[in-house]
Amino acid sequence: MVILKVIRYIFFSIGLISAIGFFLAIIASLVSLSQKKKRGVLIHSNLSVLAFVIMIFAGAISFGIGSKLDSRNLDIEALPNIKVESSSLIGGQWDKEIGKDAGSNLSPDLKWESVDGCSQYAIVMIDHDAREFLHWVCFTDKTSLKLGEYDEDTGYIGPYPPAKHNYEIYVIAMESECEDISYRLNENGANLIWMIEEMDNNSNARGHNVKAMGSIKGSYNPPKYIK
Repeated sequence: MVILKVIRYIFFSIGLISAIGFFLAIIASLVSLSQKKKRGVLIHSNLSVLAFVIMIFAGAISFGIGSKLDSRNLDIEALPNIKVESSSLIGGQWDKEIGKDAGSNLSPDLKWESVDGCSQYAIVMIDHDAREFLHWVCFTDKTSLKLGEYDEDTGYIGPYPPAKHNYEIYVIAMESECEDISYRLNENGANLIWMIEEMDNNSNARGHNVKAMGSIKGSYNPPKYIK
């Protein structure tokens, strides 16, 4: 969140500097026009106009980006908690069947509390021991999912760690349907905060769309030998 604020302030600063430069250029152009006897006044005036246009666009883009980043200032820790349960999690360990290689690559069954006023829920599964490896992203209007309801064609890649890894599944409740978010499935480097902030802004609500979230976590320990 601190990084976002720094980037936001940088863009706002660029926009402010562009605005100041714009007014200084106007003053310089007026001074030049008042001295019509000097050579190159026409060229100078044209350059001033070009500078005006560039500064206007730079300022508009900078303020626009800064405002967009500002709207992503979501306090995730303050969101109400959703209770999430799964019979695929036994004694703190995920069932073998949810695994890609050692199991049957069946998405775990889940159920969670309904959130008043929310029409859509996002499911995100991350391996925290593999540099935030993203295994599952889906959107649903239901409050429960059956075992194996999702597969590789519908956004689920089961765990296939070389050793015991910890996996956390998040449920994010949204007021309006999320239009789209950017992510890379079956790769590490997933940024949950950015994903949730995109859900919060990329919808008909245009901000304040995420209303609550919860999670459930456990370890997955594949067999030593996989046939």
